[in-house]
Amino acid sequence: MTMELLQKIIRYLVAGGLALLVHLAVLTGLVEWLLVDELLATSVGFLCAVPVNFHLQRTFVFKSNGSYATEFRRYVLVTISTFLLNGVVFAILHSGVGIQYIPAQLCATVVILVANFIINYFFTFSLRNAR
Repeated sequence: MTMELLQKIIRYLVAGGLALLVHLAVLTGLVEWLLVDELLATSVGFLCAVPVNFHLQRTFVFKSNGSYATEFRRYVLVTISTFLLNGVVFAILHSGVGIQYIPAQLCATVVILVANFIINYFFTFSLRNAR
């Protein structure tokens, strides 16, 4: 692993951590204060974290100078895919296995984190794809 890739991974974890805080704050607030269903609440939390994560990934993690519009379209495509994956993993862990909603979301987040980094590194913010 190159030093540059390691730095991107570290920055990605920092950016993802900030986006996760947004996600968990919304999830917890909706469940605990507004009594919203956990699956709906985690979906809303995920969507609230999207603009935070895109901005941080584009500027802080990948330091992209590619086309904003192109990268945003790609990011939305990736995000829709990982949004669906997040819902499936969360539902399996929470509703299927019976894990409490916060630990279930944290486990789903690990899956999403790995998938997102790989896809965004090679597709969304790839220099090969910049136009």
